[in-house]
Amino acid sequence: MAKKRANASPAKKPPAKAAGASKPATPKSAAAPVANETAPVANGTAHAPNGVPAAAVASPAPSAPPAATGPARSVTIRVPASTANLGAGFDTLGMALGLYLEVHATCLPIHSTDLIVDNVEYAGNDPGTIPADPRANLITATMLDMLGSQQVGKRVKVRVSNPIPLGRGLGSSGSAVVAGVVLANWVGECAWSVQEILEKVVAVEGHPDNVAPSLLVGWSRPT
Repeated sequence: MAKKRANASPAKKPPAKAAGASKPATPKSAAAPVANETAPVANGTAHAPNGVPAAAVASPAPSAPPAATGPARSVTIRVPASTANLGAGFDTLGMALGLYLEVHATCLPIHSTDLIVDNVEYAGNDPGTIPADPRANLITATMLDMLGSQQVGKRVKVRVSNPIPLGRGLGSSGSAVVAGVVLANWVGECAWSVQEILEKVVAVEGHPDNVAPSLLVGWSRPT
């Protein structure tokens, strides 16, 4: 058997480090930017999970909200629950009830033409099912849809207190739509009449049997 030939060349030694030579620094990865909860609303159309089109597509959030240009205004909107399950008047007659959705809103004029809406604060029935995203929350999505492409130039904070049970025939969605349209009227300083507001809430909800008594606060026979 032939003998394996040894490698005649000596193994190369790594070059010696020069005295005082320092190890090159390993570059540190940059920290990921923290997303701001408040996003400006740009023109466009988004659809909330509940099917309400929201005239809002959030553009990348600024590092800081625009500076205020004037004093804040506040409002509390109270909208009653309703029922249209009234025997022979089923889905024809509607009646307001003594259970109220409350929406507390603060509006601040800003150095911008955008409408900036903070995440919605919610307390009440089924909190895990109510989105905080203003583009998905039925109240604020309705407000954004109503204001459309208007150059509002305001920042809005919304807190909701809702004792109305969801999905129990007490008009919880109708109350939210009424609150959203009334909120849009206030934020946009639109000066809509009660009749105009009624037409808008019916257009969003699709039927007047719950929203009409919630808006008009009493008995309602839609025509």
